[in-house]
Amino acid sequence: MNIIDENGKRLGILSRNEALRLAQSKNLDLLQVNPDSSKIITCKIVDYKKILKDQQLKNQNEENLIKGSKELTFGGKIAINDLMIKVEDPSPAT
Repeated sequence: MNIIDENGKRLGILSRNEALRLAQSKNLDLLQVNPDSSKIITCKIVDYKKILKDQQLKNQNEENLIKGSKELTFGGKIAINDLMIKVEDPSPAT
């Protein structure tokens, strides 16, 4: 197995047991990065929980962008015409 550490440095070819032992000594996980390769398997030592959190955060951000909810603020004495303009185009006036 070709092993890459958490900083991206290539550690060389190690056995599976050596790679697992190295990852466990750093309290990290061993992640296979090229599962479909017929060549030498490449694995990276990473914090898998951090990767999952980052993916969940990215998915939440994408969902928020898709929803497209916007907050409108206006005073109590706004005219109907002005309110309709704000609803149709909620971008801030310049």
